[in-house]
Amino acid sequence: MDIQSIRNYQQESKLLAREQGLTEFVPSHAIVLDKIVTHAMKKGHIPPPPARVLDLGSGDGSAMGVFACHGYETFGIDVNPTLVSRANAFAKTMCVEGVVPPRFAAGNYLPIELRSAFWPVPHLLLGGDDGFSALGMPAQAIDLFYAFIRISQSASLKRFFSSCARKGAKLLSYTNPITSLDFGVEVCAFDEILVECERIAFRGIYQVLEKK
Repeated sequence: MDIQSIRNYQQESKLLAREQGLTEFVPSHAIVLDKIVTHAMKKGHIPPPPARVLDLGSGDGSAMGVFACHGYETFGIDVNPTLVSRANAFAKTMCVEGVVPPRFAAGNYLPIELRSAFWPVPHLLLGGDDGFSALGMPAQAIDLFYAFIRISQSASLKRFFSSCARKGAKLLSYTNPITSLDFGVEVCAFDEILVECERIAFRGIYQVLEKK
């Protein structure tokens, strides 16, 4: 499994999502994310493999496929069980030498006790079982969290990370920076790379937060 194969899988996922009316599903571009991960690793912005990485809203699982190709131990949580089933089927295709397949669970990454703090928000943020219980590990076991976010999601991610991550853990967010940080969380990297692929120049903007 290589990055281009993951990108092809993403294109198939987008077509299936459209057919099923899953309009909220927008995967991070695999080729751009691959360049971001490579760049962030070289800069020391994110922990090196085989650190544990978890995708907050993992969708079809393709983003964790990119991290797995770099040698990370990868996991994902998503509230949509259909996407989680597709992600776990995708993970089975990554059972090759040198790659630990990702593992995905259906649920909500927000603990139940924190969800009331986000009203009013899109209903998906408030529903679902505890994703970490379904995954069989606590949030404190994760070294690096990953999120491909919309601006409307930044508040919930900020609250989750500042409340649930262990000290020293990091959060890599791609596309939209998280602002107005809570005490105990600081920005340790903010960078941008230009990636040319599929006849388009993509701006890969990312931010890394660290829990102090």
